[in-house]
Amino acid sequence: MKRYSVLYVLFFSCLNLCLKPLLSSLPEYYPSWQGFPSYKICTWYHNKSAAVSLTFDDNNESQFAYILPLLDRFRFNATFFVVTGALDKPWSVVTWDSVRMAASRGHEIGSHTVNHPRLIELDEVSRMYELEYSRNRIDEEVPGQKCVSLAYPYSQWDDELRSQVSSYYIVARAGDNWSEPADPPDLYTVHGNIPLASTSLEQMNCWIDEAVVYRLWCVEIVHTFEYEGAEPLSADRYRLHLRYIKSKEERVWVAPLGTVAKYIRERDAATIIPVSVTDSTLSFDLSDGLPDSVYNVPLTIAVDIPGDWENAEVTQAGMPRWSAFAEGNSGRTLLVDAVPDAGEIAIHRMARNSQRPNPPSVGYELSVFPNPVRCIITAIFAMPEKNEAQLDLFDIRGCRWASFKSERWLDSGEYFQEFDLRNFPSGVYFLRFRAGGSVSTVKIVVQR
Repeated sequence: MKRYSVLYVLFFSCLNLCLKPLLSSLPEYYPSWQGFPSYKICTWYHNKSAAVSLTFDDNNESQFAYILPLLDRFRFNATFFVVTGALDKPWSVVTWDSVRMAASRGHEIGSHTVNHPRLIELDEVSRMYELEYSRNRIDEEVPGQKCVSLAYPYSQWDDELRSQVSSYYIVARAGDNWSEPADPPDLYTVHGNIPLASTSLEQMNCWIDEAVVYRLWCVEIVHTFEYEGAEPLSADRYRLHLRYIKSKEERVWVAPLGTVAKYIRERDAATIIPVSVTDSTLSFDLSDGLPDSVYNVPLTIAVDIPGDWENAEVTQAGMPRWSAFAEGNSGRTLLVDAVPDAGEIAIHRMARNSQRPNPPSVGYELSVFPNPVRCIITAIFAMPEKNEAQLDLFDIRGCRWASFKSERWLDSGEYFQEFDLRNFPSGVYFLRFRAGGSVSTVKIVVQR
């Protein structure tokens, strides 16, 4: 009997060891625990279907002249991989001031080494210099953010180099023209899609569609625009591509490479520990065991709250946190943002007629790009509430050259309207935006 007992224990011990890693990888809700509802950590931030990282290499002038303003207009944060040795040259057109300006607008500054060498051809000491000194220069020159990302020059790497890189960075980008799955096999060889002059807009947009369908991480790698390099990308085509990404905003999370890498590492390491359950509050802790000085990106957690809760609000360490209702496994699902190891998270039941706190609304805003313009200009207007909108384009004599009026009342949000100015004479024009009793005007310069 004793022999069979030992065999019984050994059998189930082996079974547990075999099944545990398999079961832990399944994207299922964790079961309820002593009254605490089921929950899961979302694959992507805010439970989006895909992640997109826009990256730019070599600190080329056209990136800062054409694309940086475009990214700001669409409110996308990207990653600029800079060659620090070039920035240190006194004759460099793109300077550390240019890089600091990009960082101040929310863009990540990553390393593209000191001198952009073929790292696999260097000895160990030279590699160390390229990896460590470039990271340190960025940390010195760009206050407020820590350099955590590297782009391999020429997209070349080997196992030895990869091992060295892991001592200095949390993520490294290669090339190879494909998107990564939601659980990349190696964050030190992240692949990306490279649009060139010959790449059609349809192909670029297809990368985004594929990422949404298969829940991928689409990384895009761009070097030059318009007049720089051997195969410069058309800035106008890229503008249309960014506009397409913007149209998918409900399903696509656009974030810098380092931010997405942090989310993945936190997501895969995080543990949720239920703390208490009452009729009006659910509380839990979130921990990932990673250095808090680096890993501080909020994770989105889906919690199936009781079906009789009409409303809810979320706090972490007593401070309000973002939350939103969504369709879930059963009952009502609440999406919750929380930073690992930043304090206890509490979901508070609210009364039926209570209003969830909304973010402060913006006013009726108007902006345009590019400006000055030669061909097509895009007007971006913000609607803080449901209303009609009208845009009118006048010359300096007050003659109207073009107009747009919404055919219906527009919901609150951000809208885009293009105007083709190719047949307009050179000169100064004024675009007027009217909505909700508010009037905004922007000066436009048409150049030939």
